[in-house]
Amino acid sequence: MIGKIVYYSRKAVYNIRNFFSNEKPDKNSLIEFYLIDSFEIYHFMPFYTMLRKEGVNAIFVAEPYYAHVSGKYFDYEEAKKILNEFGAEYSERANKDADYVFTTQDAYLVEKYKNAKKINLHYSCGFVRDNFCLTERTVRGFDIVLVNGKFQADKQKAFASNQIFFEVGFPKHIDFWKKPITQEDVKNELGIKTDKKILVYFPTYDNGCSCLEYGDNIKKTFKDYYIVTKLHHCLDRLEEYKNKKSKVENISNFILGGNYSFEKSAVLGDLLISDAKSGAGLEASYLNQKAAAILVAVRTEGSEYYDDMFKMFNVIMKPSDLSLTSKIENEDVYRQYRNENMGYYLGEHDDNAFKVFIDYLVGEIRRTIS
Repeated sequence: MIGKIVYYSRKAVYNIRNFFSNEKPDKNSLIEFYLIDSFEIYHFMPFYTMLRKEGVNAIFVAEPYYAHVSGKYFDYEEAKKILNEFGAEYSERANKDADYVFTTQDAYLVEKYKNAKKINLHYSCGFVRDNFCLTERTVRGFDIVLVNGKFQADKQKAFASNQIFFEVGFPKHIDFWKKPITQEDVKNELGIKTDKKILVYFPTYDNGCSCLEYGDNIKKTFKDYYIVTKLHHCLDRLEEYKNKKSKVENISNFILGGNYSFEKSAVLGDLLISDAKSGAGLEASYLNQKAAAILVAVRTEGSEYYDDMFKMFNVIMKPSDLSLTSKIENEDVYRQYRNENMGYYLGEHDDNAFKVFIDYLVGEIRRTIS
């Protein structure tokens, strides 16, 4: 630790010492949403709001990088900015004696919570077999596992021991279904003035990112479209992916940042193109059932993916095949099947399943207190 501290400023060193000199948490909360990344705030917010309405002492935790389990990966300032915009209560120090802790990541990242029940929340999924949300990592070490739909539950229960599973749908989007937004609404908000059809591209960031292989072909094949790229939050801010970010900027007419509304991004498109590895394709089609959709694959062995993907989407396995899909908007033969079966993968549009979990958790808390 000392070897690392010498690279910090005097102010940082003071903050570190001050942080660790006080063992008491900022707040004695009952439930904590421990943030590994700022995008998680949007997924946790419906849980936070509902629990607070029930009188439960639930808060977010945004620890500074010098105390955070992921170090400088956590976008601390951005997280605080979003939390302040929501008016959400948060602490910059975890209460290790909290009774429950939520994460979207691995259980070992919340090991600092001594006796808390650990809850993993899924946030959509892709169809690649080693997709994070379909692996043992989101079950191992947890007491409760929250999945969007039955597809995830069926896969995850193979790894289960005594975990309790809840299919909660997609709470992040509950308000969207109550008051949908239109393409025109988003175009007006962004100041996009075009008579062209709009293609929205959702590249991921790591070895499943298609932009270097497919970027030029997307621009060439869909030259009659207005191309909007919605950046993955890691692609947007991490220096190691700057070549990929530069590529998508080069092929796009408009760029949406990593924390721009995913709902608005999806609704904007007449055509949606996403990476096969990513969960963005499924989530975007869940939100915009009118749009045509294509998945593009960098990993080209069909056996790496669940068969469901090929039933739900037109999947392109090599860049040159994109030219065969230039009229896909009118010819997406997968669209009806996709819309009819979406609930199996991401849950229904109402909040019934979500409320079942909230009622369970509040009941457990009250039972413990009494």
